[in-house]
Amino acid sequence: GTEDFTEPLDEERIDSIDFLRVYNRFELFLNNSNLYDDITSDKFGEPELYEVRPLTGGESYEVHESRLLRFDGNLIPDDLLQEQEFWSDSVYQSVYDRLRGLDTTYGNVEQIISEFTIAKLTIDNLQNQLDNGKENMIMKRLHILDMAKNLLNTILLDKEEEFERVTASLAGLEEAVNKLERAYSGVTGIPSTLLFGENPKGLNAGGEASSQIRLYYDNISARQEEKYQEQTERLVYLIMKSKKGPTKGQVVEDWAVEFNPLWQMSEKELAEVKKLNAETDKIYWEIEAVTADEITMSRFVNAGEYSTDTTISESHIKEIEEREKITGKAVKEGLIVGVKEGTEEDELKNKKDE
Repeated sequence: GTEDFTEPLDEERIDSIDFLRVYNRFELFLNNSNLYDDITSDKFGEPELYEVRPLTGGESYEVHESRLLRFDGNLIPDDLLQEQEFWSDSVYQSVYDRLRGLDTTYGNVEQIISEFTIAKLTIDNLQNQLDNGKENMIMKRLHILDMAKNLLNTILLDKEEEFERVTASLAGLEEAVNKLERAYSGVTGIPSTLLFGENPKGLNAGGEASSQIRLYYDNISARQEEKYQEQTERLVYLIMKSKKGPTKGQVVEDWAVEFNPLWQMSEKELAEVKKLNAETDKIYWEIEAVTADEITMSRFVNAGEYSTDTTISESHIKEIEEREKITGKAVKEGLIVGVKEGTEEDELKNKKDE
């Protein structure tokens, strides 16, 4: 029969995962009755059932949280969380005010530029002419001046008239705009060199810009782990549990989800890293912490690409565990004894000769 979506997902009965359906936060509704109410549960206070109301139409229905992958926004206090039906703020909420202010600033700058130079015409006895109802004559005079200026690039003036251009001052305008841009860069977390395409300035401009971009990438990497790691691993796990999946329902050992690196090292940087790793690998090999094969597999097995991660093989781990068992058994049977600190002997000694 039809499966009851309000029941927790039975992972052992997953046949296949054919598609994912995406709902935004305005299609999923929660209330107090939809939360876990068992105070002893680690999920206490979290959503248990979601009511889905598709914007595309159709009847609403309830879904258990184990059947969903939830991606939330910026965290907010619990009282606001309840007001927003247990959904956090959009990531755009924190940047909205600054973006709106920056948009207004750009509009004002355009207005200032359009009025950067203003024509000033002094007409003798202007007030009396306005009082006597000669507005039309004055407007006609301005129209004639404007036509002459456009056609002949010449201004025709009466001897009692004066014409000049008044230029506005833009002192401090660039600095004020830059401050607003830096404020917007701050709330978005995107360096100005990327957000506005600014060219770095100063003696160490290139290094500073590089460090800012690296910090930005580190922040993205942190958000990937915080916002997407758990959900992605959950999806991969369910795909492996599906009987028609690539692993036929068997969860493989030693699997992990890793995001692609955001920062690529230069050839010089990579060469320096390889040299340092080679020196470290040599030390590890000499003290038998790793084998030569493990070093080779860790560094170069990934499709020929160099890796800085070191992986110990299962056989090596089992060998270490076996040695620990033998040592522990020898200590327990009294074949090996420890020496108290402060004595002349500071190493383990055999109690009995072999």
